[in-house]
Amino acid sequence: MSYNNDNDPFWGLKARRRTARMQPLFRQIASHIGRFDTCPLPKCRRAKKCLGCHKPEEIGTSYWKQYPPCIADDDAKEAFKRGLKDMIAKQDAAMRARGEDVEAYNKWAFEQPDLFDDPI
Repeated sequence: MSYNNDNDPFWGLKARRRTARMQPLFRQIASHIGRFDTCPLPKCRRAKKCLGCHKPEEIGTSYWKQYPPCIADDDAKEAFKRGLKDMIAKQDAAMRARGEDVEAYNKWAFEQPDLFDDPI
């Protein structure tokens, strides 16, 4: 599969909108790996989950601005990647436990042209 393909509806979005669409997932991953403990934002530390996001005008302006503020260096990014892989493995295991065909679902999901249609 080719990423960053202008023919793909998701990658065809402007960087700022694409990043904004990914923020809920990124915050969920950051929470999963416990980054709220060391987050620079007090609201995340108090809530014990990632609630952080860069200012709208900053999103998409640099590589690091696509991640929550607690993902600010290479070590945090590596932990973030491991967290994402762990979350996917847990989701796949839960689907298999329910008797669902994970491979068929993944094939179906990647074939859907309108998953990332932009209604705005």
